[in-house]
Amino acid sequence: MGSNKGEKVESEGLDQDDWADHEGIPPPPRAGGPQRDRRDAFMNARLRHEKRSASVVKCVDRASDDPRDDVSSVPCAPEGFHSLELIGRGGMGLVCRAKQASLNRTVAIKFIQSGIHATADERIRFQREAESAACLSHPNIVRVHEVAEFNAMPYLVMEYVTGGTLSGRIGGLPVPARLAAEMTAKIADGIELAHRNGIVHRDLKPSNILLSGVDAEPCKQESHGSLHRNELLSKAIPKIADFGLAKQLDDSNDATRTGLVIGTPNYMAPEQAVGDSKSVGPATDIYAIGAILYELLVGRPPFVAPSTMETLDQVRNDEPLSPKRLSRRVPTDLCTICLKCLQKNPSRRYQSASELADDLRRYLRSEPIKAKPAGLLDQGAKWMRRHPARSAFVASTLIACLVLAVVTIRHNRVLAAEVLRSNRNEANAIAQKTLAMNNFQLGYQALDDLLQQVGRHSRDSEIATEYARQLYDRVLQYYYQVLSDADESDSEIRQARGSLLVYAGSMQFLLGRNDKASDDLQSAFDRLKPLHDTDPTNLLVARFLARCQYYRGRVSRRSGDLAKAIELFNDSVNILDGIRKIEPEFPHVQTNLAQAHSHLGEAYLADRSPDLADDNLVVAVDLYTRLLDQSDADESLRVDLGETLQLLVLACIDSGQLDEAIQRAGQSESNWKNAPRADSDPVCRGLAETYRHWGLIEFHLGHRQEAVNRLALGIQIMDDVLTRNPDERSSRAVMHGLLRVKAWILSRTRDPQAQVAWEKALSYADGVLQWQTRAEMANEYAINGTHEHAVDEIRRVLDEPTVDPSTWMSLARIASRSLAMLEKDAGADSASVRDQYGHLGVRCLANSGAAAESILRDPELADLRETERFLEWSHVGMGDANFRKDQE
Repeated sequence: MGSNKGEKVESEGLDQDDWADHEGIPPPPRAGGPQRDRRDAFMNARLRHEKRSASVVKCVDRASDDPRDDVSSVPCAPEGFHSLELIGRGGMGLVCRAKQASLNRTVAIKFIQSGIHATADERIRFQREAESAACLSHPNIVRVHEVAEFNAMPYLVMEYVTGGTLSGRIGGLPVPARLAAEMTAKIADGIELAHRNGIVHRDLKPSNILLSGVDAEPCKQESHGSLHRNELLSKAIPKIADFGLAKQLDDSNDATRTGLVIGTPNYMAPEQAVGDSKSVGPATDIYAIGAILYELLVGRPPFVAPSTMETLDQVRNDEPLSPKRLSRRVPTDLCTICLKCLQKNPSRRYQSASELADDLRRYLRSEPIKAKPAGLLDQGAKWMRRHPARSAFVASTLIACLVLAVVTIRHNRVLAAEVLRSNRNEANAIAQKTLAMNNFQLGYQALDDLLQQVGRHSRDSEIATEYARQLYDRVLQYYYQVLSDADESDSEIRQARGSLLVYAGSMQFLLGRNDKASDDLQSAFDRLKPLHDTDPTNLLVARFLARCQYYRGRVSRRSGDLAKAIELFNDSVNILDGIRKIEPEFPHVQTNLAQAHSHLGEAYLADRSPDLADDNLVVAVDLYTRLLDQSDADESLRVDLGETLQLLVLACIDSGQLDEAIQRAGQSESNWKNAPRADSDPVCRGLAETYRHWGLIEFHLGHRQEAVNRLALGIQIMDDVLTRNPDERSSRAVMHGLLRVKAWILSRTRDPQAQVAWEKALSYADGVLQWQTRAEMANEYAINGTHEHAVDEIRRVLDEPTVDPSTWMSLARIASRSLAMLEKDAGADSASVRDQYGHLGVRCLANSGAAAESILRDPELADLRETERFLEWSHVGMGDANFRKDQE
């Protein structure tokens, strides 16, 4: 049947094409003739099959023709009305526009479609709609003026609403968040009145929301654009229509049977989807309002499937994707409100429509909302329901880690206690101690391997990553407990404690806690270094000391101390080389050495030493390649090799070896394409990154179109990855990198599409990437002579409180370089722009917290130091006496 968006199940109300004339456009043409007969035959056969199940779903097909084309179906006008015109037709009703002579007003009249042949059930339902709507008087509900009969045919006289339906106006596209919240709050106001009068609508959806206060005119994006549409929507007053499925809460004679599914699947609450009429209540309408809000925010309902049955199955069993995963522009608070409405359990939704409206208005007033985001356990449960296979692996690994942690630590504590108490037999004590130390090392090595596996397999989900973080914290508690009990009077106990501190420090580093990692690793170094100096042949001590220096290097690199990082990585390499000379096959040494060379190469690259970077990265690539030859299925090794090859490509670019860079890029491409799981997210990200670097190489070679083509390959790969997992930060960062390079290339070639490309790159930039990108945009604008745009971008970053010091320094250097460019740009308003660059550059320097000496000696800040703004600031010195002294 195709998409079932808006398709109605057992609904005698009007579908999304009802009131089409209010919008000034006819509904789309429908298929007829033999094709329609075949479709009807198929639907009848399907319904007969579905009746065998517990839930009987009755699908009411829409009218196949424009209702205004079927003149014979227009009823005769009741007395007192004239100029009857058919404007809408639904599953059971016909709606006509008419003139009421006595009051000289235009009204809408609704008839039963089958007229005098209406069944008793149809008449009861029509009467229910009349009674439900007639007792409700609210600005956000379509008013019913009169209920009567004409020629034995009941009809309703209703308010005529000119603006069409909400579904027709939004046209499957999202609307601004504030407008969506305002519109939804008004809908909730109207439903609150219905609920207070004991009425549940049961079929709320955008096509049952009419818009008053705007004219009936075409709403085509190509004619008016989204801005015009949004302006119209901001003036519109939403009015709830079609109470044909309404239920009186106190009606014990409700005709709805248990097991009968009624409503529209895309907006139907789970209790409706299972046919549980007894559970249908106000919370059912709140769910539907949440579904409407969802569509306003992202352009589609929470659940959309090719058929009605599949949609119902999703409603019953699946969790809706967060609106933020479909559109990053959706505010977090509005996303939280929407998902609270869409809870499977009615008791976890808003308890009344007024509560929902109040929370929406809190959001609009920028006040804290009452709804709270789902907790970690709730998110985890939902993630596991969406990804049963992956969650089973993560869960089993976590359990294995925890069990191993408990068993290993308790066992080793008992053995250590036995060693300390065992003084009856020295030989026995030595044997026990040796056994304890061996178990100690083996147990923690096994635990470390498992923790690394958890870390690798948690990359695909932020929920799984959070579970891994919690596991690391739990294991750290055990580590510190064992450390507190250790007696360091024995050298082997000191060795064990030093090894344990390396594990603890590495986990603190992986958790992003640099200070704690630094403390633990320094403590490990203080214990292991003397032991290594005393006995260099103790290879286990040597290996742990090498890992200690490796992680200390990573801590220093993260904190920006490149010189210290290079020193520590070199130390790690030297220790591991020493182990390899004594015992080439010592466990883990080859892998550790490859990692150390790779990170040392990256540090040299950042330190602008491409030749030294190249030397170390080539060694790392050779080591990884040999390791992969022995274990081709190890995806983590392949990822490490791929990342090292990418660094090698950048080193080749920096040193001007573009032919070598092309060769290495091809090697990287082959590495990713030959992976056993070539469609896994880490491998796809690696291949896309390769195409990003390849695009840079082609551009440096002067091949602009080839560069754009390479980038397009990477963008297509990441489009597929982000379709599977739109919120994965690593994937968004890779997509951002591709789009950023594309924007840079377009900017350098003065392509008019550069601005659009920058904006698209920004849409994928999270956190620090946002400000780094704006800094790069400012630089490119200045190079192209559009200084006003460069100034605007620097100002945007200055308004943000969370920018890191390195970005402030980058912006200050950009301002300084822009001043140099300004001297060559005779067309610019030099004095004004020069003053702005000076002012902004000084503000960036002040925010950076850089030392006076580094500011005064930085050659890239030379032009900024010549400005009056800098001279004024330096004399004031921002409270820095040394700065003033240097300036004097």
